[in-house]
Amino acid sequence: MIGFRHLCLFLVLLMLFINIAAVEAQELSDFLGLWINIDKNTGGITKIEIEKYNDYFSIHIWGRCYPEDCDWGARIFKVNTNPFTITWEESFCIRTLTFTLESKDRLHVHSFTHFTDSSGRSDYESDYYFEKQQIPPSQPKIDIWTDKGGMGVGNLNG
Repeated sequence: MIGFRHLCLFLVLLMLFINIAAVEAQELSDFLGLWINIDKNTGGITKIEIEKYNDYFSIHIWGRCYPEDCDWGARIFKVNTNPFTITWEESFCIRTLTFTLESKDRLHVHSFTHFTDSSGRSDYESDYYFEKQQIPPSQPKIDIWTDKGGMGVGNLNG
C-alpha cells in the first residue's frame, strides 16, 4: 500500500514537472518575432527582432534616429528564462536590458544606460513596451558555431 502511494505521488510530481517545463518552453518561443514600440514618438528603442539559432537568441535592435532609425546591430545571447537580462556594450555606454514577456503579444524592455565615455552625461533608465507584429522574422543572416576557442558568429550572406 505504501509503495502504491509513493508511485502515485511520484507520477503526480512528474506530470507537474513536465507541465511546468512545457509552459516555460512556450514562453521562450513567444519571445521570437518582430516587436514594434507601441509609442510611435519614442526617443529610444523603436524595434526589436528576436530569432532563435540552436540554443541562442539573436537580438537585433533599432533606436530612434532621423531621418531613419539607427541600427544597433544583432547580438547573440543564451536565454533560459522569462524575464531575461542582457548587457549591450557600445563604445560610449553599457546598456543593461531586461526583457519581460507580459503576454504572447506584449513585450516590456527595461533599459539602464551607463555612460562610459567622458561626456559627463548622466546615467538613465527607460521602459519600453512593444507589440508583436504578425510579420515573420527575416531570413537568417548569421551562423553560430562552437569550437575550441568558444562561440563564433559568421555572416551567411557573404
